[in-house]
Amino acid sequence: MLDKEKDITKIGAGFGDGLRETSQYTTTQEALITRGLVAEVLNQTPPVGLNLKILTEQMPEAMQLLDQLPNNSTIALFGLAIADGVNDTFRLLHQLGRQDVAMMHVVDIDQAIIEQVKELKLANVLTLHEDASRTSLDGNSHELIVRDHLGNCCPPDLYHDIEREVARVLVADGFALVNITTSESLLQSEGRECVHIDQLSKQLSQEVLKALRSRIFSLSQLSEEFPNIKIENLRGKLLEISPNCFVVFGEDEQGHGEWFSTLEWQESLWTKNGFKVVASHKRVGQDSHKPPLECVRHIVLLRKIKEEK
Repeated sequence: MLDKEKDITKIGAGFGDGLRETSQYTTTQEALITRGLVAEVLNQTPPVGLNLKILTEQMPEAMQLLDQLPNNSTIALFGLAIADGVNDTFRLLHQLGRQDVAMMHVVDIDQAIIEQVKELKLANVLTLHEDASRTSLDGNSHELIVRDHLGNCCPPDLYHDIEREVARVLVADGFALVNITTSESLLQSEGRECVHIDQLSKQLSQEVLKALRSRIFSLSQLSEEFPNIKIENLRGKLLEISPNCFVVFGEDEQGHGEWFSTLEWQESLWTKNGFKVVASHKRVGQDSHKPPLECVRHIVLLRKIKEEK
């Protein structure tokens, strides 16, 4: 496996471009601004701005809880679909009456997004070209962490590490805002072949399956590490890489992956890492892929539980 810095550079440089190509985040953001929360906008792969607009307009219980954030909070964005997400987060804070932050850290493995955020030249915003599963942030240092669909943008074993990192960085009683798409409707997607784990185990070795669960982000990366695999046989299919956890490799040149697990699996992971669900919102629809995937999307506000003394 590549060392940390090479890993970030290699994966981040190509993965972000492929993900944005098929997800059409910027198109969705533009439609959101001009049209609002109409069905055609909701049935697109959402950047964080769309989820934050739903939160502010349709989740009063979450806004009431977030109103407990102290003034001059320290905030982090783990993963960023488009650079607009930074200003979208500031808009949320302003709606909460928080005009200033002590610091906002933007963490992403994609150098292109990091550069776009730098170009905004916003006060009290510091960019970190880092892996969200092992950041340089201090422990117990942030009151709020916003995660922009990270759970759908990385293999499940890495997602475990990100959850632990979020818990490490948050203060007790701090909030984590999670956008996640789960797998309950995935098998209803038209024009998509499903390969269940028992079938997939006959096609791929255990070594490859382990890599898919832990470090493979795209078909191009898979081909580089395992050159004997016919990667086009995997593209576009619903691949069950572990029970109730699927990866779908997209149609872009790199064949970026997106991961889907059940909400029950997500909730067990949050509980394991010391989080409590305090507010949530669910919507069902399609996404921007061709053919579209059937999605169940969740906006979830988690709170880090105080340890009993």
